[in-house]
Amino acid sequence: MRRAVNLLIVITIIILLAGCRTADDIEQPDRNSEQTTETTEVVISSAAPSVSETQQNEDPVRAVMAYDTLYLDTGYASGVWGRCGNLDGAIENVIDRDEIPDENGEANFDANGWQVGFEANTIEVYVDGEFRIFAAEGSAQAQEGYVPSSVLQFLGTVVRVSSDGDIVVEAMADPAEMFGNCIVSGNRYVMSAQSYAPGIYTDEPIVGSVVTVICKNDIDTDTAPARINYVYSISPIGSDVCQPA
Repeated sequence: MRRAVNLLIVITIIILLAGCRTADDIEQPDRNSEQTTETTEVVISSAAPSVSETQQNEDPVRAVMAYDTLYLDTGYASGVWGRCGNLDGAIENVIDRDEIPDENGEANFDANGWQVGFEANTIEVYVDGEFRIFAAEGSAQAQEGYVPSSVLQFLGTVVRVSSDGDIVVEAMADPAEMFGNCIVSGNRYVMSAQSYAPGIYTDEPIVGSVVTVICKNDIDTDTAPARINYVYSISPIGSDVCQPA
């Protein structure tokens, strides 16, 4: 009996010794590997552009503070002809381009002053020799795709598409009187086709199609046909899926 007990004790000791491991036997995490990973993560993070850096790479919008309202450049020049020569307000302080005006008469670009616009929520700022249309921040007139009423536009029919990148459009109606006699119904006007906006029915201008021309009131009448020097867009009627062809 005593021999059996002794044998059981020996077996137990052997099992316990087999299960023991020294600290050297236990696999240790690679501290050098951890450090390398952390360093790599820092490098990747620092290389990514911040929001402020992205904003700095974009062109700041031109803005004017007037009548306690912030007005933003719509990107359009006014086509109104024969306007009053007096300004309704002056730019009294020019701040840095990446700043936002917060006082009346302040702008983040160099300009003379402004006149009250021809529709609600707009002013027309005289800059670089022309009146530019600015719209109140948050207004319908400031939304992308909105064309202010003082921008010259007219309907016409495409009568020729040339191989040199020009198209000729015959005006179908006179624009509003405030644009002067710059466009006359029945007259033909040549312009660059680069501003043609493909419609849902055709990707290229086609003779006979009706288009809306939005342009500056800058027309060279010394050529035949007269040339419209700056065109914002030439859009075929029916280019919007909600608009009938």
